[in-house]
Amino acid sequence: MANRVAWHCHRFDGFTPLALYRALQLRDRVFVVEQQSIYGDVDGVDLHCLHLSGHDDGGRLLAYARLIAPGRNTRTRRR
Repeated sequence: MANRVAWHCHRFDGFTPLALYRALQLRDRVFVVEQQSIYGDVDGVDLHCLHLSGHDDGGRLLAYARLIAPGRNTRTRRR
């Protein structure tokens, strides 16, 4: 039997400190490590979008996405 994924969607203020840490850790692994991006992922967009996460029965984070409204400016300035 396959594990079920429990989906949860919330605004930024719905994160617990641990959930935020786990989401940022997963994003870091994907963007910095796997995609070898030299830019940090914390870009200010998180404050203005919805956050969708999928957890297994044990509470482990399996999937994560930021849901950004159409037309929302997501450009960031890099120094």
